[in-house]
Amino acid sequence: MIVLLKGVELGKDESVFVQRTRDASWFERNLADDFTFVNAQTGALQNKEAWLASITNRTLSFDLVESSELKARANNDLGLVTGVVHLKGRDAQAQPLDYSLRFTMTFVSWRVVGTEMGGCGFR
Repeated sequence: MIVLLKGVELGKDESVFVQRTRDASWFERNLADDFTFVNAQTGALQNKEAWLASITNRTLSFDLVESSELKARANNDLGLVTGVVHLKGRDAQAQPLDYSLRFTMTFVSWRVVGTEMGGCGFR
């Protein structure tokens, strides 16, 4: 079990399940309505609706989704989680992919209001 911040927890098995099965229900429950995602590859901004659609409609398949270097801090109802996620699988053309992304998740009142990712190691 990964306890991100007070009241927000995501088990290792659940995080893998979310990414591998395209089940967005955890995100639907925990993303704020005004959530913003910064795409690691393009820098484009996505709102909650667009980001949830990108999970359920994506053409990537993941065999491995693994988090490391997790650090969390909180001050009243504001929280910040940083870490690295390692993704391994296949892209839309069935070509292998293997890379790690550093991420920052921002929480207000224990709901995710923003996530930003950036490349930190392509293999």
